[in-house]
Amino acid sequence: MHKLNYMNRRLTTILIFLLMGFGSSSYGQTACPPNVDFELGNLSVWSYFIGTCCPISTPTATSPVTNRHTLTSGSAYDPFGFFPIVPPGGGSYALRLGNSITGSEAEKARYYIHVPTGSTAYSLIYRYAVVLQDPGHSASAQPRFLVTAYDSATGNSVPCAQYNYVASATLPGFYHSIISTSGSVFFKSWTTASINLSGLAGATVAVDFASGDCGYGGHFGYGYLDMSCGLFTITTVSCDSNSAILNAPPGFRSYQWYDSSTFSTLIDTLQTISLAMPSVATTYAVILQPYIGFGCPDTLYTHITPSRLALHKMHDTSICFGSGGAITLNTGATDIALPLTYSWSTSGSISCSTCATPTTNPTSTTTYLFTVTDAVGCSASDSITIAGTLVAATITSTPSGCYGDSLGTATATVTAGIAPFN
Repeated sequence: MHKLNYMNRRLTTILIFLLMGFGSSSYGQTACPPNVDFELGNLSVWSYFIGTCCPISTPTATSPVTNRHTLTSGSAYDPFGFFPIVPPGGGSYALRLGNSITGSEAEKARYYIHVPTGSTAYSLIYRYAVVLQDPGHSASAQPRFLVTAYDSATGNSVPCAQYNYVASATLPGFYHSIISTSGSVFFKSWTTASINLSGLAGATVAVDFASGDCGYGGHFGYGYLDMSCGLFTITTVSCDSNSAILNAPPGFRSYQWYDSSTFSTLIDTLQTISLAMPSVATTYAVILQPYIGFGCPDTLYTHITPSRLALHKMHDTSICFGSGGAITLNTGATDIALPLTYSWSTSGSISCSTCATPTTNPTSTTTYLFTVTDAVGCSASDSITIAGTLVAATITSTPSGCYGDSLGTATATVTAGIAPFN
């Protein structure tokens, strides 16, 4: 829930698998598909193709081709769009398709996504950007960037999942680069779109990303993409007991947030919203409206699990050391996300390091550190100090006797009492 302002300036593609079995206790994919995010530091698992444009035709399956399927890393910026070649706040690697060399070349990368069996709501969100030189040819010969998705078994296209961005000075969201070579260069920074895969449970969907130069061979087109495993789950735990912050993917024309149980009350229309923490686990829905001509509306869900962990620990205490009485330690922890787990740490002895109320009988001033963690992973820590000291006292008395007897003075020294805790 954070880092979104600059994402519109990145040139990448991120797939987010959402809402596996909406209505159950699971709201996201729990495992990252192998190397979907290129974080193995290589281009394995993906499929790669080369061909020509235009239109984009990539019949030749191949291993990654140098300078056409390029793993990017480091802190460099794109030379035309001046955005980082690796997504800020993401992993360490991304993929660039194509290059700024001309020659009617086309490149494609493909990833196969298995939609879980039994899934009723499953959306794919991708973040993309494009760098296209605009030579002013007819649209059929212009450089382009293409996104397609289809059922790999039947070949049927996924509805509303075919996007063809053809170089033009009027493309929505594209900006004119200050760097120009034999024709204007336009770029589209980090932008997000969605593909609704509902109804494809059990199917394996092929998602293709392709770039192409102009058909006459004199102008270029290329793009970057990156997958993010960290965004696969939409289950959100909030350890702030007062408010919750919800984030929708950036790059859409408009946002409409609702409580998903009724869809009757509009909560907000911003990409990022803050609302009072619900008293129980609650699912919110956001309807995403893409820019006209660049996708269909889609609805995503965010499941908020609240935590109200609070500590009401016992006061630091003074005792009489060596008196033989045990002290019971108590964090006073309360929460709605039960059960709670406990962890105690001390230089002294303690009856149990994982109990809610362990006992101790120190012989010197001792501090007990503790951490309480609730059922959703929120935690709080504090300490309790038990203080005291041995105090020497002398008691003097005169024995009684008969008149005229010679009596001495009896004395005794005892160790007792305390020094008050400050």
